[in-house]
Amino acid sequence: MRHRSRALAIAGASLVVIGGVPITIGMVRFFRHPRSVFVDSFDSQAWRSHGGYCTETRGRMVEDFVGHHLEGGLSRSEIARLLGPSDDRTQKGRSLTWSYEIGGPLVLTPGCGYLTVRFDPKSRVTGWERYADD
Repeated sequence: MRHRSRALAIAGASLVVIGGVPITIGMVRFFRHPRSVFVDSFDSQAWRSHGGYCTETRGRMVEDFVGHHLEGGLSRSEIARLLGPSDDRTQKGRSLTWSYEIGGPLVLTPGCGYLTVRFDPKSRVTGWERYADD
């Protein structure tokens, strides 16, 4: 009976150790490169077909998009080609702002997040902002 208990204890410990390996590897990856776990490369087609309100798809790509693709001076038509139609548009005076819903792990809030792109009267990008619902 004692040998059986010992064998069960060893088997249980082995499962914990073996089962914990993927978790440990994931934790090491997260702490070495925390952003890489939550960031995907921007893919225009995936962004445009994100599949619904506040999905993770856009949230995982927004960091790469603003870091590597969103530049001042891009035209409205270039933004529309990359991101598709905006989810909301706001006109203030001669300035236009397009908003795109983003969600997922980058936002880290229960609400939805948004990427806004501002255009000047000549339809050129003048700035952008990323924010989350409260």
